Amino acid sequence: MTSPKTFVHRLREDLAHRRAAHNAQVAMERELASYTSPRDIDDLLVMIGTDHDETAEAMRTVLLNNRRRYMLAS
Repeated sequence: MTSPKTFVHRLREDLAHRRAAHNAQVAMERELASYTSPRDIDDLLVMIGTDHDETAEAMRTVLLNNRRRYMLAS
């Protein structure tokens, strides 16, 4: 059985990891916010290539959301 102290410690660690992941996502969105035109987005997507790691997938998602916002605003 897990002690309350151990449970609280694990919960704090989990929350710290979630906060760090959220902060990293927000930072990536901020850094990629300037890529709004389809040409800029396509250029960066080509540079990312076919990488399938977590960072590349997150970047693709942000860039595709930027493209969607651009198209909706046009």
